[in-house]
Amino acid sequence: MTTKARREELKVYFTGANDKKVNALYDLLEGEFKERPFTLSEDQLNILEERRGDYQSGEATPKPWQEAHDKITNEKNNI
Repeated sequence: MTTKARREELKVYFTGANDKKVNALYDLLEGEFKERPFTLSEDQLNILEERRGDYQSGEATPKPWQEAHDKITNEKNNI
């Protein structure tokens, strides 16, 4: 279904929706569009700094995207 078709269906849906549904959907969508602050914990920052140091020293080398993706996918499937 195209985005344009979805917009048209949503217009029809919202026109007939009761107040409870309209308010629930508004609250759901409002949360999606508000900016959320993003902060890292001290532990996460330490891990990033350690990995950055490994990369800068040549101890760690970057992997191509597909190789990293495959490794993550394989590990996820083995859990």
